[in-house]
Amino acid sequence: MGAIFSRRSSGSPSSPNPNATITEHDRAVLNLKNQRDRLQKYERQLEALTAKEIEAAKTLLQQGDKKRALMCMKRKKLRERDLANITGLLDNVHHTISTLEFAKVQVDVVSSLKDGSEALKRLNDLMNIDKVDLIMADTAEAIAYQNGATNARPV
Repeated sequence: MGAIFSRRSSGSPSSPNPNATITEHDRAVLNLKNQRDRLQKYERQLEALTAKEIEAAKTLLQQGDKKRALMCMKRKKLRERDLANITGLLDNVHHTISTLEFAKVQVDVVSSLKDGSEALKRLNDLMNIDKVDLIMADTAEAIAYQNGATNARPV
């Protein structure tokens, strides 16, 4: 019973597939997502630093040091400008990730359509129109014969 709840030493079902290939598309999306994560981390750091600058400016104003408080506010303004730039970059990264993922979906759809078209073509090659006409004629003859046989029998 212990074997039911224990992990196998040969590997778990969630282990990566050794036969899986990493495409250029996968690598590009991964790089963009890593860059997005770094930008978000930097954004959080800037927000924290901005809040600290505001607190420092308040403290300095209470202490009567207007000059240093003004410097804190200038640094805060620079960080806010950097935050605006990061927001624009994050928007671009999100848009690019979405565009790449949608392009992958489009490629998959076109590939499926191509496969379906080829399968339909192979099926149509198996049933050419002359064979279908011949089968339909044979079927019509068989039906006519059966109708004749049914009508010829006295009841």
